[in-house]
Formats: sequence, structure tokens, C-alpha cells
Amino acid sequence: MDHVSYIGIGSNLGDRQDNCNKAIEALSTHKDISVEAISKWRETEAVTVSGEAGPRYINGAVKLLTSLAPRELLRELQKIEASLGREKNRRKWSARTIDLDILFYDDL
Repeated sequence: MDHVSYIGIGSNLGDRQDNCNKAIEALSTHKDISVEAISKWRETEAVTVSGEAGPRYINGAVKLLTSLAPRELLRELQKIEASLGREKNRRKWSARTIDLDILFYDDL
């Protein structure tokens, strides 16, 4: 595991905490990923295109060690999102069961 990456995790649909926990479980059972640390969870307001209040988010982050290249890691995150019910062709800023974002990858 040669690379350090930080992944943002969020959910504002369904059982938000369970969705985030399942995402972390999927990351930690991946053969090319090791979860090293998990942040505290924060509840935040949703940002919407219309400016109207949406369902509140649970947000956090994890520190990973991985042997995956950035694009490979992104593909794995997208697979986890799909497995947890995230729709691929959704509107920007729409509510979602899970959101996994690469925040940092090494010094990038």
C-alpha cells in the first residue's frame, strides 16, 4: 500500500449513518485498500440548486492506504456508490444514498 488518500463520505437519504458505515465496510474489505482512520461524523445542511432545504447530510472522511492509482480508486468508489443505491445519472446537488469523493491522493 504505497499511496495515502482521504475520502469524503456523505449521505442524506435513507439510514444515513448505516449507508456511511456500509461504505466504510466495503472500503475496508477491498484487497487493495486499508482504512487507517475515520473522522467524527457531522450533520450538515444540504446544498440544493433551488435554494430550498433538502434532507440533512451526515458527513465524514476516512484516511486510506492503497495500491490503486487515482482513476482506479475512483472506479472502486463509484462501484461502492452503485452497490449502495446511488443513481449514476442524477441531477447535480440532488439527494443521494451515498457520496464518496477523493479529497486528497498523496500530494494531489
